[in-house]
Amino acid sequence: MINTNVDGPLAGTEAGNLLCDWFWDVMQRFGAERRAKLLQFATGSSRVPGDGFRGLEPPFCLYLCAGPAERLPTASTCSNQLNLAPYTSRSMLIDRLRVICSAEASLGFGFV
Repeated sequence: MINTNVDGPLAGTEAGNLLCDWFWDVMQRFGAERRAKLLQFATGSSRVPGDGFRGLEPPFCLYLCAGPAERLPTASTCSNQLNLAPYTSRSMLIDRLRVICSAEASLGFGFV
């Protein structure tokens, strides 16, 4: 994806490329509200800059982690980074992304 960095142990591998393809396909299928929640989770802001992802500083990054696929995605908001475990199916990725986009997950550490 243009204006997105891909990093991590799985970057450039067959499994990593598949995970990236699944991620962007899922993002296209998610509604605007769910995409905004995911963007909030990953960057700290629910809105993309006026000039799109190219306006994010630092650039948006998908970090493709090694390790157990059961882990939920994590984020490093200061670096606009979404960390994805090596999910073994598109449906597993969708399930994990739905969890972090849920109302309960958006409460973070309990701040309201």
